[in-house]
Amino acid sequence: MSRICLSFIFNHKYEKNIPKLREIYRNRFSVIKYLSPFSTYNEDQDVISVYETSINFQGYIAQSFKFLPEDCDYYIFCADDLLLNPNFNENNILDNLNCKDASYIKYLNPVWNHSFAWHKFEECNDYPNNGCNIDYSNLLPSRNDLLHKYEEFGIT
Repeated sequence: MSRICLSFIFNHKYEKNIPKLREIYRNRFSVIKYLSPFSTYNEDQDVISVYETSINFQGYIAQSFKFLPEDCDYYIFCADDLLLNPNFNENNILDNLNCKDASYIKYLNPVWNHSFAWHKFEECNDYPNNGCNIDYSNLLPSRNDLLHKYEEFGIT
């Protein structure tokens, strides 16, 4: 049986939802994490503080990567204000979403075409870092480094 980590992504630091989400999902998923921007739930090992504006969810995932459990086979990222079908649990969600032995990504956009312009990444580096416990300023490659990496993988 696959081990699954259900991870909730918060748009804003609205940690009042954490107890509610725990109540809803604790009997359905054994591993649950909460990715909350600028979280003050530091004593809670299930809450992962991220330092990003809410438009940059890919940054949430990148920053939380080293804090997510390594022994999971699948990671499901879910909005904190989204409710999964009540029949879904860690034993059947992969079959219900038809993504066993695969991944589901709605779509990919080349970074140079996307409406989410590269300059938005630079804004992340200037975001206030009050209370940040990690240096996030060097987590993103330069635009040129990224384009070279794309070329290495044959993406043009």
